[in-house]
Amino acid sequence: MSWYRTKVALRKHVMRVDLHVHVGDLSDFKDEQLRNQSIKSMLSAAVISGLDVVGIVAHDGPQMGLIAKQIVIQEKYDLFVIAGHEYICTDKIRFIGYNIQQPIPNGLSYEQAAKWVHKNKGYVMITDLTRRQSQYINKLKGTEAAPDAIELYNTAVGWYMDLDIDEEYREFMNSAAKNASMLENTNVYTLVNRKVLEESGLIPPGVGTDYVPKYLEKATQQAEEEGNNV
Repeated sequence: MSWYRTKVALRKHVMRVDLHVHVGDLSDFKDEQLRNQSIKSMLSAAVISGLDVVGIVAHDGPQMGLIAKQIVIQEKYDLFVIAGHEYICTDKIRFIGYNIQQPIPNGLSYEQAAKWVHKNKGYVMITDLTRRQSQYINKLKGTEAAPDAIELYNTAVGWYMDLDIDEEYREFMNSAAKNASMLENTNVYTLVNRKVLEESGLIPPGVGTDYVPKYLEKATQQAEEEGNNV
């Protein structure tokens, strides 16, 4: 099997994921056209970076990500977007809630906020976790407030969080990119099995299974023709 055919085969089972990307908050944009242009620039950067799944998050709710999802469908980007709300709890724990349709209510503790996200069929990833906070989080294992994932590294923080985290929590490395240029130059992502993403509810079953990256299309066709001629 050629390198190209192997690459496509891997693409069907393992996905490049960056769950922490910022375009800005919805409240930052008074002009809809400028907002959409900024989102498109980030989406194009995600495609150029070879990402399969990108989490577009904002501090004032999931709306920026939800708009990005609409643009991906309308413009037919080879990419799947997960909308997220980055939230700072009253007890200073910071997390991102994904796959929710409305902003997380203000003034909640971590346990209250995480339960709210899970009640609304969302996904919780804690970011910027400290050692003291990790001890508290580990005690939540098996409860409705337990996180689904922990972000162990992002480029904005700049160091790996060497924490004693329960193995039950999935671990992610993300860019935390603030603009398209940063996303293209950072090259930080997590390789995740497609089945794991589907079972977690982050992506619907079958997303991208028939997609072949554009830069491989011609080479893949050639490889298939060579195989048929053998």
